[in-house]
Amino acid sequence: MASRPLEGGNLLARTRSMIDHGIWKRKPLWLDVVERFPPRREQVYQRTPKRGRAPKLAFPEDELRVSFSRKYEILNSGVARRQEALQLDESRAKPAPSTCDRYIEKLVSSMAQGQSREQGEQDAVTAIRNSGVILRERSVGIHA
Repeated sequence: MASRPLEGGNLLARTRSMIDHGIWKRKPLWLDVVERFPPRREQVYQRTPKRGRAPKLAFPEDELRVSFSRKYEILNSGVARRQEALQLDESRAKPAPSTCDRYIEKLVSSMAQGQSREQGEQDAVTAIRNSGVILRERSVGIHA
């Protein structure tokens, strides 16, 4: 059951109402600033959510990732991961990209330089193999 303060109105009024009704125990840090300097235009939020499932997000890299997974099998992924783990230090804040991520990065880079997708795929696979990862092409009927 929806409560009245959440149905409509501007953000400031809804927030103040939630605090007054005890929905929020502490007031947000930004509330004092917005009360002192309110927006020049009234920000009214009156959208009703659509029923059903949210649409699936599709990124161009997703198709490339599926294509890579269907075409190639990584035979020494554990070895490659252990080598990357040994290279960790304080200067690297995030983990090393996966083999598939490196493939996509190289493929997109090659295509951005004007190469065909096929040539970019060959360059990406060559670069990955040169880094010590063993890739084997899958048989035609097998899907990952």
